[in-house]
Amino acid sequence: METSLSIIPQVGMAVMRRNILDQEIDDAIIVEPNVMVEEEHPHFIESNTNEITLEELKNKCVVPVFGDNSLTISHQSFIEKVYRAASDYFIGEQLGNIECRVSHPVIGRIPTALHKKANELREDEKTLFYQRMAYCFEIKSMSQTLNGEEV
Repeated sequence: METSLSIIPQVGMAVMRRNILDQEIDDAIIVEPNVMVEEEHPHFIESNTNEITLEELKNKCVVPVFGDNSLTISHQSFIEKVYRAASDYFIGEQLGNIECRVSHPVIGRIPTALHKKANELREDEKTLFYQRMAYCFEIKSMSQTLNGEEV
């Protein structure tokens, strides 16, 4: 994981003006309070799950159907609809990024590859679906303090 540091003077910035040899010079002294590095605090008990993005769900996974071949709602469509509904309901609030975890992969194959052995399948002939999926996103602009902790 790559980490980058950006220093943007805002709070605690002192600007001093000096006249030296009839030239005006601006000096900025940045006084930072104890800077805390933001750690990742996963919202999930990771256990036997894998992190996945919506793009990966869209591009790598198939959408299962019911027994009568009627379409089910895909994981990614469900997540996007809930996210859109939350943004419509919480107008003006800042929504965080979607975090998604999956488990219990079901590996399949496209219909034209039904006769092939598993070790003969090409990558483009394999399909993937996850039986279990969990996701969350924060409403970053809404918080409350409980027992001294911001939630």
